[in-house]
Amino acid sequence: EILLRDPDANYVGDDKKEVPDICQSLPCRSPHRTGFYYAGPALEGSACGVGKTCQGGTCTAIKGGDVSEVVAGGWGPWKYSKCQSGCTSHSKGFQQKQRQCNNPSPVYSIDGCKGPSYGVSLCGDEKICKYKKRVTAADFASRKCYEFNRYLPALDKYGAGLQAPHEQGRLWVSCAVFCRREDSGLYYSPRIELNDIGLDPYFPDGTWCHNDGISDYYCMQHHCLPENFQLTKDSIWITDLLMAQNALPHPLKLPDDLQNYLSLDAHGKPISTTYQDNNFLKPPSEDEWATVDYVEIKN
Repeated sequence: EILLRDPDANYVGDDKKEVPDICQSLPCRSPHRTGFYYAGPALEGSACGVGKTCQGGTCTAIKGGDVSEVVAGGWGPWKYSKCQSGCTSHSKGFQQKQRQCNNPSPVYSIDGCKGPSYGVSLCGDEKICKYKKRVTAADFASRKCYEFNRYLPALDKYGAGLQAPHEQGRLWVSCAVFCRREDSGLYYSPRIELNDIGLDPYFPDGTWCHNDGISDYYCMQHHCLPENFQLTKDSIWITDLLMAQNALPHPLKLPDDLQNYLSLDAHGKPISTTYQDNNFLKPPSEDEWATVDYVEIKN
């Protein structure tokens, strides 16, 4: 939460009984961003297993081996925000919901509180959009692309944007804003470049994104999902690009195959639907962060 300034950020974990690695490096992610971030070591005393805590960078058993105070965490109630809407054509509104692991709070344990701490529910937006003119998804995308151009000059300065068709294998595609590039004429989703700028490269939750002949689909947490979709114990995370997003000591340059994965042709068809190498943004070595604290003076 502190590193990402995001109360919805959480540990990138699994169902293991012990997670000793967090005492050295704590991976975090947020439902509002692509990829994950290394936040440094977990705080001293953080639970890293049943009856174990981080001490001096090591996952260590509680002194004396007394685990009588071990308490597994439990979820508190969901708290809902007011209904909001982007007021796009055929859209619905959305409510954000959040809960905390405080019923009870965990003590010397990483058990309990499985599943998401953040979610989205659909709601009616008729009252919200009553006095607003609904905009098409293409118009909304174009407005966003015009805004993005200030930070990414490679995008069309006139702000041409579109909503991609739904893809069952890539649920994020029809909920991401695609902008035309000036250099190639392709449409591109700047999911990675805008990750830390504070600009959202997606359509608002509640945006209509598909109809399968039976049900309408809407964007929920950047995924195009059927209206009656219900959360299970697992979070909805975009895991196609589960790569470290920490700052780099050099300018970010995406590989061509990743750019193709994030691109559509001039007709809105995908250039590539798969991308395998999630290691290109692996943490840089310490040598790459060498500080140049001197200035060369030429004669």
